[in-house]
Amino acid sequence: MSVLERTLRHPRYRDHGKRQLTAHERTAIRAGFIVAAGMLVTVAAVILYHEQRRLETCDAVERCAATRSEFGDEVFLDKATVLAGIDALGGPEKASHRLLGYLRDCRSQARYRWVAVAMLGRCHREAAWVVPQLRQILFNARADKLERGAAALAAGRIGGPEALECLMLAVRNRDIYVREYAIKALSRMNEPGVEDVLLLACADPDYWIRLVAASALGRVGTMRSLEMLEDLNRYDTSRLVRAAAYEAHGKIVGRCSKTLAGKD
Repeated sequence: MSVLERTLRHPRYRDHGKRQLTAHERTAIRAGFIVAAGMLVTVAAVILYHEQRRLETCDAVERCAATRSEFGDEVFLDKATVLAGIDALGGPEKASHRLLGYLRDCRSQARYRWVAVAMLGRCHREAAWVVPQLRQILFNARADKLERGAAALAAGRIGGPEALECLMLAVRNRDIYVREYAIKALSRMNEPGVEDVLLLACADPDYWIRLVAASALGRVGTMRSLEMLEDLNRYDTSRLVRAAAYEAHGKIVGRCSKTLAGKD
């Protein structure tokens, strides 16, 4: 006879179903049911809380998406609405966490994800911790073009050494769309080394990238950029690039002249 059979034949177990439960045992069972019910209520409350937060985030993102406007190839969102949406989500720091969760949510509508990425950029330095996630989007060849462009611009608005490194790599990406938006993002940054990257981009084999880089230098370039812009204006094969270089050259000269005049 096995140990299990001997145990089951013991009077204590054979007569277990016939005896009445003691008061202590009944109290313990009631307490167990109460604890289990409390846990279920807590889990339900947590699920409802997170679902409410998700819906609030989706609502803020969709309100911003409704302000979408296009100018040529550029897509814009109303800045005031984006900032109001960030405030509604608890400010830049809290909004960055909630918006990143929106990106990971498989139930969220893919067509609005680029809007969440753009909103992350408006959180500025409070969202510096999301730059690695933006980098993944930027270098993901399967990602939507709007998402990749928004990721580049968001990194430029957030700024910092990590964002600069990400965009410097993006300028050398094979995808012309990624290179274009990386240059546009760099032109919004006030970081050491931005001008050097833009000068290298002026030698890009694609005329459109040279044009965008020349225009960006007109925004952030210094006297060091004048020689490159003069070369583009004289020797570039594209008339559009020559025009952009000429205009950027004039902007830099005018800006530097005002700075020198102010010092005098």
